[in-house]
Amino acid sequence: MVGKKNPPPAPDAQPTGSGVVPGSQQGAEMLDQPGVRAGGEQVQPGVNDGTPPEPLDKGQEEELKSTEADKELAEEEADLDKNFVGFHGEFSKREITVDEWRAAGVQDQPGVTWNRANNRRVPKDAFTAQALNVLRQDPDFRVP
Repeated sequence: MVGKKNPPPAPDAQPTGSGVVPGSQQGAEMLDQPGVRAGGEQVQPGVNDGTPPEPLDKGQEEELKSTEADKELAEEEADLDKNFVGFHGEFSKREITVDEWRAAGVQDQPGVTWNRANNRRVPKDAFTAQALNVLRQDPDFRVP
């Protein structure tokens, strides 16, 4: 009979990581302090620690203000949205089949899919007037 070799015993060393042993006094102290990482390093206030972020200085405020280019891009996007039916629900893909259209009382409407490939937008002219009316009743769709 061939015997199996026993693995070597595990070393008595602590696993690598924060250096804080769960349940120890050091670990309890660190968990009480908001903004302290497990290793004891202070993080920037307002970064996942439950405290309000530091206010912006004047230069940062100026940098974040809207520019004329921002306004132009927003107008272009609004114009583009007038030509598309967008899906803004929680899923990354939404499909309405021919049978689902018919069940909703919409005849002669082919199946439609909103997904990442089409940026969850389908041209408005792909829909019948009746289909657009049905979609307007669903808050997950933006219909121009």
